[in-house]
Amino acid sequence: MADGGTLTIETTSIDTAPNDVRAMSRYQSYVRLTVRDTAGGIIPDVQLRMFEPFFTANPAALGLA
Repeated sequence: MADGGTLTIETTSIDTAPNDVRAMSRYQSYVRLTVRDTAGGIIPDVQLRMFEPFFTANPAALGLA
């Protein structure tokens, strides 16, 4: 966010009920991680690749993204 903005990182505990199909028929606890920012957004070229394991938008970066 080179031009400024606010970055918000939030965690929430989530518990599933035994009859919840997403829980594979058993009670489980999860953590939801939510990240928000008020900057201009991600350019389309980066959006297409941002979940690739070794991709980085930083041309000077070395190692894993």
